[in-house]
Amino acid sequence: MTRIYTPVRLLVLLVIVFSAGLASLWLDEQGQWRNVSWAAPVAIAPDIKAPVNPLSESRSTAAAVSYASIQERPLFAPDRRPPPPPPPPAPPDPFIGIQIYGIFSGSKGGILARIEGRVRRVNFNESIGGWTLKSVAGRQINFVQGEQTRELRLEYSKLN
Repeated sequence: MTRIYTPVRLLVLLVIVFSAGLASLWLDEQGQWRNVSWAAPVAIAPDIKAPVNPLSESRSTAAAVSYASIQERPLFAPDRRPPPPPPPPAPPDPFIGIQIYGIFSGSKGGILARIEGRVRRVNFNESIGGWTLKSVAGRQINFVQGEQTRELRLEYSKLN
């Protein structure tokens, strides 16, 4: 005769096994209920030390700096000012990476240069990054911005 284990019989067996496991957790070795009465926890004495002075000199200087900023700009004052804006970054030099290929003349003279990856003609009185092309004397190229003057020199090409 063969025993057939049907799903229902297996589930009943699992319920019996789990019930026995729970009973072992709820009952102690003598068969009495475990943890049925509440016991007050043991009191722990507080560890009270001498009070710390919040304005002691042992504090970091960062805290003192932040306190000074609060004094300069009180948190709840109606005339509270925002922090001053950071200084603007210096404008980049427009002549970094410029390559001058040649000088041309005619009704509109100027230079031929690679600027920001593009080869372009810059005529007299045209600007490159705020600097205006004013004159060309020989191989000397003069740019003006307000009172300032910058001179670039057309270099001879290298023969390889």
